[in-house]
Order: sequence, then structure tokens, then C-alpha cells
Amino acid sequence: MSEQNLSDQTMSDQMMNAKEEIMSDQLTPDDTIINDNLCVNKTVSIGVCNTDAKLHISDPSFRGNIKLSTTSGVGHDFGYDGGIDNFFAFAHYGLESGQTKFVWHPNEASTKDLLTIKNTGKIGIGTSEPQNPLHVVAPGGFPNNVPIVAQSVSTFFGARDSAGNERFAINLDSDGTSYPVNFYDKYDGTWKRSISLKLGNVGIGTTNPQYARLMIEHESVPLAFRESNRSLTEGGLWRMPLDAGMLRFDVNTSASGNFSPYITPLIMFPNGNVHVAGALTQGSSRELKENIAELSGKEAVKALENLNPVKFNYKADSAKNLHIGFIAEDVPDLVATSDRKALSPMDIVAVLTQALKEQQKTISALAEKVSILEAQTA
Repeated sequence: MSEQNLSDQTMSDQMMNAKEEIMSDQLTPDDTIINDNLCVNKTVSIGVCNTDAKLHISDPSFRGNIKLSTTSGVGHDFGYDGGIDNFFAFAHYGLESGQTKFVWHPNEASTKDLLTIKNTGKIGIGTSEPQNPLHVVAPGGFPNNVPIVAQSVSTFFGARDSAGNERFAINLDSDGTSYPVNFYDKYDGTWKRSISLKLGNVGIGTTNPQYARLMIEHESVPLAFRESNRSLTEGGLWRMPLDAGMLRFDVNTSASGNFSPYITPLIMFPNGNVHVAGALTQGSSRELKENIAELSGKEAVKALENLNPVKFNYKADSAKNLHIGFIAEDVPDLVATSDRKALSPMDIVAVLTQALKEQQKTISALAEKVSILEAQTA
């Protein structure tokens, strides 16, 4: 039998409700078996000495420091009694169900599962049947009940690939008001910010998407479009670069898709000018129109008489290029838009065409009269 050192533990009737002769009958080599109560007023150390904890257990073995066993299917329980019928406990539910639970007993009549660990390695919080490695369920849902919350000065959630390489991360700096939520990727070995969220706005290439719900910032080409079922050389790849304040629409004509070469069908300038590289057409099919009626020559001539061409500069044009045209507020109603802020060139062309035809009729009639008079005087 190993030597029993009980110098700090004076056994008395108040400390141990076991008779000495019964206790001695239970002693076996290297073991002490107590069939009754044990009370220790100071500390208990197993595998380690000089501790301040009430119970300190140290064991370098893989099996762990504490082992609880039972002969029934449910056991391995240990817990904390908070008083007034509140009790927390870990419970192993045997090989049949294969799960360990952290449960809360708010009272003797009810039990609430707080955490479940399945023998498959899946962990459930708020659910006893986790379907994923970590399955969190919170009743009520967003926004009143957020299942997972992380809080720190700089919070990261990340993902690695199968080889363990860092590939993706979500970062929240500060308190989420001064700085946005940022999405990063590291597919080329360097962390790059891809998407930022702030005050309901989305930023790509910027952490301050303050001007629009979706703001894209890039030094050259912020946006491109790829039509997957069309060839790269036949309009299958477009881009919209910002170039010295101009917004261009480029179409790729290279088989490699690197826009070398390319053509630019449309350019929009900050002064309001638009450049079209090809023909500019306006939809004019009968299928698009209703209430079709002939424009009379009288209407056309009257409108033409009230069209007053002018010379002008556009205010937004810093170069002050000279233009000729009409003032939308001053044109006759026949060619005016509803807001009188713009003009349709085709409307003007239609008036000119009909007025010219009317004048041609007049010229033909006059020519016929002249011929008659010449014949009479001959």
C-alpha cells in the first residue's frame, strides 16, 4: 500500500462520515477507496503540488485529467449548481446517440440544450442536430437576434484552401461606422481589398462608397462585360474605362481578349458632348408608333416660319466651341418636347421635308402659270 499523506487533511467525523475500521477494510495496494462522504476544507492537488485552486489536477497523458464513467447509456455528467433551481451540466448521451451536450436546467421540470457535440465532429449551438461542422441556430433571426457576433478592434473571418493557403477574409475595422466592412482575397499571394460595405453602400476598389449604392473605383478600367456564348472578336467582350474624364465604351477585337486591338463606338465627355464612331439611328418602325397622321404642308410651313436658328456656346464647354441650332424653349409646339429642354433632330427634319414639299408645289404651280403666260404672249 502506498504511503498516505494526510498532514493537511485532519479527518474527523465532520470531515468524513466513514468509520475508521470500515475505511481500513477498503484499502488495497496503491488505492484508497472511500464508500462514504469526504470533506476537504482547503485544497486538493492531484499530479501537482502547491496550488491555489480548490481542485488542481495535472496529467500529461492524452486521456485527460478527469474521467467520468457510468454503466448506463447516459452519463459522464459534471456541472455547476447556481442555486434557485439553476444548474449547468455536460452530459454524454452514450454510444446510441453519440453526442455530448452542454445543458441548462432552469428548473427541475425543464432542460435546454445550449451546445451539442456529435460523434461525427459536428457542433450545434441552438440545435441538437447540427448538419455542418458548426451549425448555429438563433430563434427570431436577423436583425433582432444575430447568431454569431465577433467584436474586437479589428475582426477577421477567413478561409483557406485545401492546401492551407489563405484565400479569403472579411474584416471589420473599428466600430463599423468610421470604417467599412471589407472583403479581401489573396489568390496571388497578397491581400487585396475587393469589396467594402458602408451605410448600405457597396464599394469596389474604394473603402468610402459615399456617392452611390454601388461605387467602382479603378485607375483605368473599372467595369467590363463578357458574353459567354459569343466570340471575343465579335462583340463578346466590352469595357467601360474612364479616360481623362471621358467615359468610353470599348469593344474588344482581339482573340486573346486583351483589347489589343479594340474599337470605341461611343465616348461621353464631361461637357455633355457625345461622340459616335458609327451611324446614329433612331427607332422609327411602324410597330413602335400609334396615332399616325399626315403632317400637312400648312402646319409644316407655319412651324418653319417660327423656327429661329441661333449661334451659341454650351456653358459646360470650357473650350467655348461655336454651335448653331435652336433654343428648345423657343421652338413651336409642333417640334417641342414636353419639358421644352431638348429637341429631336428627326422632328426638325420632318418639318423641313414637308415645308420643302409644300414650297415645291408652289414653285410648280407658279412655273405652270409662267408657261401659260409665255404661250399667250408668244
